[in-house]
Amino acid sequence: MIKRLTGLTIGFSLILRGQAFAEESLKVVDPQSDLYDTTRYLEEATYDITTDFSDKVLLQEQFAEKRLREAQLAIEQGDPAAAKKLIQEADIHGELMEENLAEVNKTDDEIEEIDALEKEVLSYIAKRTEILKSLLIRDDIPEDAKKGIQRAINNQEKVVEKIHKAFAEKRLHLDDQEDVDDDAEDEAEEKAEEAEDKAEKEREKAEEATEKAEDKAEKERERAEEKTEKDREKAEEAAEKAEEKAEKERERAEEKAEKERERAEEKAEREREKAEKAAERAEEKAEREHDEEDEDDD
Repeated sequence: MIKRLTGLTIGFSLILRGQAFAEESLKVVDPQSDLYDTTRYLEEATYDITTDFSDKVLLQEQFAEKRLREAQLAIEQGDPAAAKKLIQEADIHGELMEENLAEVNKTDDEIEEIDALEKEVLSYIAKRTEILKSLLIRDDIPEDAKKGIQRAINNQEKVVEKIHKAFAEKRLHLDDQEDVDDDAEDEAEEKAEEAEDKAEKEREKAEEATEKAEDKAEKERERAEEKTEKDREKAEEAAEKAEEKAEKERERAEEKAEKERERAEEKAEREREKAEKAAERAEEKAEREHDEEDEDDD
């Protein structure tokens, strides 16, 4: 988050290599250069597209340091008026940095990131203070400019106090948030335990309901088996009764058939006896008639 800013801002200034200040690492462009206005525009554009809180803070610190380096260059070139204006602009960047720092409590940065940012900001302020002090002791700077430089040095000390206070409040906020998070975690664990207990009770209820359903199903099955057995027994009894009835019907039929046969045989016997008697009578009659005919012939 912090170190990537150098690449971002320096990247814009690589095209200005021929106009850079002697201290190459700062990429400070001569205010009298034709490209100076372009570099300032690139600075503004870089800041406008930057959304991260920490990046915006560090950009303003870098811009403030560059203005002071440019002021040094202006003094070397014998232009104290330009140097005075650049020093004032450096103060403006410092004020914008303070405004950004006022938002520190609204960031989501962790304690490690906050510590690193504070260290980086204080490092930039220390560099600015050194530059201001080096300007203050120069003989080629007007007295009114020196008064402005001294005010800027005094402001630096106040800014450091504000920074310590702002970051201390942020750390306190993070500690409080951590306590809140702990409370929230405890509450979440408690709710999780309650949910688990509820789920366990629901599971026990479900198991009881399942057991009841299984018992009911078992009883229904037993009753069905008992009914089926009774129905089978009834069917067997009905079959036995039907068989017995059929047997009796058969026996009665056989008895009836036997009686009818006997009656038929008796009737046939009587008819035979009747026929035999009729035959005997006819034979006797024939013999009598024969005898009578013989008597007539005599």
